[in-house]
Amino acid sequence: MKRKIIIMLDSDILSRGLSSIIGNLPETEIICVAPPEELEQYAGITRSVIALVIRPEQLARYTSFVHRLGQTNTVQVITFGLPGADRTKGQSITLDMDGESIRQLILKVLNVDKNEIEPPPSMQLSERETEVLRLVARGYANKEIAARLFISVHTVISHRKNITEKLGIKSISGLTVYAILNKLIDTSGQNPETLI
Repeated sequence: MKRKIIIMLDSDILSRGLSSIIGNLPETEIICVAPPEELEQYAGITRSVIALVIRPEQLARYTSFVHRLGQTNTVQVITFGLPGADRTKGQSITLDMDGESIRQLILKVLNVDKNEIEPPPSMQLSERETEVLRLVARGYANKEIAARLFISVHTVISHRKNITEKLGIKSISGLTVYAILNKLIDTSGQNPETLI
């Protein structure tokens, strides 16, 4: 049976970041849907296990879509909320969860056998790579990072390349979400709404 993850969030940064964190699962397609009108093209999906990631306040608006999908598929709804949101149902992702917890939740919801998954490559960042990632996530350009860390721009580019290869995340938005979820940057003084 095919597996699909439909990420329907109103923030491109969150959608891409979440997609990067989930990574490549065997026989699984990740679909990011931005405008709700795009949903209709997926209404004809059949014989699949589907995880729909959606904000809880949007769920009521798309009940009929979820019902139609559920007639020919196994549909699991995963809500996406702000830190401190209620996770008692066990199928909620919040901004304060780390990447591995999110991945494990998705695997459980999709009923993926852990033996199907190849172990991920070493994701251990060096101390310097972590410093570079923190600055990238805060919006600094290569030249600014080089000046702050007293290294060359070429070295910054090398570190960024290594970070991208180790994490499998290519976009700045994905790296930013990774940094937030893994608590590499402190967001406690910021309003979570401004991050998304």
